[in-house]
Amino acid sequence: PSVVWVHGGGFTVGSRRMKPLRYLATACRRAGLAVMTFDYRLLFRGGRLDEAVDDVVTAVSWWGEQAARFGLDPGRVAVGGLSAGGCLMLLAGPRIQGQVAASVSVFSLYDIGGLDKGLARALGRLVAGPDPARRTARSPVGAPPLDAPMLVLHGTEDALVPVEQAHAYAQDRERAGLP
Repeated sequence: PSVVWVHGGGFTVGSRRMKPLRYLATACRRAGLAVMTFDYRLLFRGGRLDEAVDDVVTAVSWWGEQAARFGLDPGRVAVGGLSAGGCLMLLAGPRIQGQVAASVSVFSLYDIGGLDKGLARALGRLVAGPDPARRTARSPVGAPPLDAPMLVLHGTEDALVPVEQAHAYAQDRERAGLP
């Protein structure tokens, strides 16, 4: 079994070398999982939302193609994302459908249009434009969901993304009959 982790960083900073990702990768390795992390194109560094999603799709597809090389079980590949990385993973969902058996969303951003205060509002505008309705349409809540089973983790004290977004996303999945 293996997992592909997508780093966070508000779409503007971060890398596969971030401490939270190193911690997760180490814990997954200790649990017997093969792990792959990667860097995606960041805002201000050659990327926009669409390019970053393309990078997630490319990484997940590449990992699946490496099954024989690394001794992976192609039927037991999971994908997980932290914060902005979780948002990108969810937006890639329709394009990685059938390539992953499970997913993990860790303090992800589900509704870019729902970011309406301070720094979060500026981030939402930067990522998906000034119109809140357009930002929501460009968000995981506006995209077809990944049908693989999903673990949703989110803290109640998240100052950037309200935990209510995670609750609403999980409830939407339940209503749709998704695990």
